[in-house]
Amino acid sequence: MTSKVLIVDDNPLYRKSLRRNLVLKEYDVMEAEDSQGALTAVMSYDPDVVITDLDMRTRTEGLDLVRELKQLYPTLPVILISAVGTFDEGAAAKELGALYVLSKAQVGKKGESLPELLEKALTRRQKEKSILEALEAIREQSLESEGAEVLSQLKDVIADDTLSPYLRGEAFDILSSLQQGQVEQETAAVVKQAREIGSQTGIIEINIDKQLEAYSSLQEDSMDSLKTAEFLYHYQESVPDAYDFSRNIGFSYCFAVENEVKWKFRHKLAKFLKSSSTFELTEKMYDRKMRNIDLFYQQQLIRLQQIKKLDFQVDKIKQVMEKILQHRDHYKPDGLKAMGILVLCFGRRYEMMYKQGKLNVDNPLGLKGLENEEDILILAHQLIRLQHFRNPYIHPEITVREKIAIIREATLQCLNYVNKIEE
Repeated sequence: MTSKVLIVDDNPLYRKSLRRNLVLKEYDVMEAEDSQGALTAVMSYDPDVVITDLDMRTRTEGLDLVRELKQLYPTLPVILISAVGTFDEGAAAKELGALYVLSKAQVGKKGESLPELLEKALTRRQKEKSILEALEAIREQSLESEGAEVLSQLKDVIADDTLSPYLRGEAFDILSSLQQGQVEQETAAVVKQAREIGSQTGIIEINIDKQLEAYSSLQEDSMDSLKTAEFLYHYQESVPDAYDFSRNIGFSYCFAVENEVKWKFRHKLAKFLKSSSTFELTEKMYDRKMRNIDLFYQQQLIRLQQIKKLDFQVDKIKQVMEKILQHRDHYKPDGLKAMGILVLCFGRRYEMMYKQGKLNVDNPLGLKGLENEEDILILAHQLIRLQHFRNPYIHPEITVREKIAIIREATLQCLNYVNKIEE
């Protein structure tokens, strides 16, 4: 199959020259003159690699494009080239997720030139596609049993630092789900250890009572998990250099939210998945021929993300829709991220664009109690954000201590919003 390359550059002569060279090497090539055109092309064209200039309409438009592409399409390789880029901008591009950075002067030279880097990027793309398919198979088949071989596969992916953070993060999420019981036991042992050292718990419970309006309304398991998280959070704050309970703290906060969301959504989700209109709607949102979200709906979601600064990935929305269509009323959301996507796509009233026109989406999930669409979007954003910040391979630029503070803040906000939802 011919590999597809998207060239993004505001200079038409340069695009034409580069395109001619790549076509001679039998690549299928498409062009875009700016970042907005690039995003549209990625949705409709589904390239294997994006090659982007740095300085286009603005001095750093290429960097902005790298950021957006890696947020929306985390496994898509991006190569940044520039005639004027500095060392700092090259480092920033790498931090944002660009696979390679080179100057335009290097493009035609031997060694680590564009043709060689392009082949490396395509090889990586194929490898990561295969691994992602394997991870999805594990997620589908092994959530009820954690065989040694499955655990070994997941740990191998997590340990491979040549893979994209997204893939390692996906493996981490699956492994965390499989090992939930183990982490619960470990967390109980950590709490016991901390209490034996002499920490006081009374103040912690009073604090959470004051800070969380919904505290007294929580399910017992959610309340216990939240108290555990608060205890460890405040204990670690008091002895910052002695212990690292971040894994246990993150797990306990996220479990409290996931347990509460599943409880509040249990009847709504069952009714949603038993309705034939759910699958008719999902068929409009998902293009089976392209095996992706409908192009027009995808554009609408990306515009919403840009306006509201939402934290979601197109690949994950696609996965959720595929699973709904595949499993129908047996579908079970696998974690906070999937719950957030359900809220985003099916928990509000809005007009949806798709290839056949417009359609009114009338809150098919049946969420009631939140004041307005803004609150619903905040809930969706924070649910996804919680799972992201618990994952060490997402947002690596943020320290562990900062992530725990973000998880705590998002947890309290989520629980207050979830408490308002009517059963």
